[in-house]
Amino acid sequence: MCKFTISAYELMKKFPNEESARLYIEEKRWNGKPKCPGCNRAENQHKQKRDGKAGYYFCYHCKLTYTVRTGTIFGRSHVPLHEWLYAIYLIVTARKGISSLQLSKEIGVTQKTAWFMLHRIREACKNDDDDNEIGNLLRGIVEADETYIGGKEANKHEFKKLKAGRGTIGKTAVLGMRERDGKFKGKVLKDTTADTIQTELNTSIADGSVLCTDEHGAYAGYKLEDMTVYLSTMKKFPDEQAAMDYLASILWPDGPVCPYCQRKRIKEKTIKNYFRCNDCLKTFTIRVGTIFERSHIPLHKWLYAIRMVATKGISSVQLSKDIEITQKSAWLMLQRITKANPSFDATTGSIKIHGSTLK
Repeated sequence: MCKFTISAYELMKKFPNEESARLYIEEKRWNGKPKCPGCNRAENQHKQKRDGKAGYYFCYHCKLTYTVRTGTIFGRSHVPLHEWLYAIYLIVTARKGISSLQLSKEIGVTQKTAWFMLHRIREACKNDDDDNEIGNLLRGIVEADETYIGGKEANKHEFKKLKAGRGTIGKTAVLGMRERDGKFKGKVLKDTTADTIQTELNTSIADGSVLCTDEHGAYAGYKLEDMTVYLSTMKKFPDEQAAMDYLASILWPDGPVCPYCQRKRIKEKTIKNYFRCNDCLKTFTIRVGTIFERSHIPLHKWLYAIRMVATKGISSVQLSKDIEITQKSAWLMLQRITKANPSFDATTGSIKIHGSTLK
């Protein structure tokens, strides 16, 4: 894969006319040796010219006259090949896509022709297994969420208003599913009930995948053979105390242990969740000796960050928005979590960090 993008000026210098584009495509498609698209043979292919133009070939086996366009997205098109290459360049480099109207202005064709070109180029960009029911399934870690799409009633023309209430009235339910670093699938839903959503998940996600979603009731209890459904950590640990009790059960299954001398002669202090060791006389909390030490960020937010890093990855900017902290604090959290190297077990739905298992 190319790690850099040439400029439009460099592209036009490389393909100033149709002849240069034709030679480039022939080299890429045939590697210097023409092959008949009719019988798929490379022997006895004769070069021809029509109206003084090169690029035509005649196959002595199946008697087919063809060009490098035959059997490709460029076939039966009068648009010059260097304009096709420029159109492809604009599509793959446009961060937010390009419309047929804009493309028609860029390459000097009609909007209908640009629309036709866009459809052919997008069709060529499909994966070979996109139409395969089995090969088209999402795999690995898959994120899914549902939403409603549609304008506000207040912003509609009077004759378009349904006047049937607010909320989801007049909107279309859509389910989005995205494979981590992979494909995306979207489905229009008739409703957002558990039966409807789980049916779409069954037909779109492969067995053994990990589904990451929120606490919407439609996902509750959903399992597809050995698929693990990850619900929101924020629901499981709504506050600091819940997260602290959970960590204590994981790190101290047999009662508090002093992180300084590793002994168990511990006395709980008057201040809740603080402990004092009767041997070394030091005071400590569940945070001491962990990645949570010397941090004022609530533990339930730490657990959320660990889940996100271990299952699908997250940026400091996104994490800061999710748990409502500064971007700098989120960056420091991610540095500590990454150094601890958490791992996710899809079969048990648990996370291991520093040798301890967070289920």
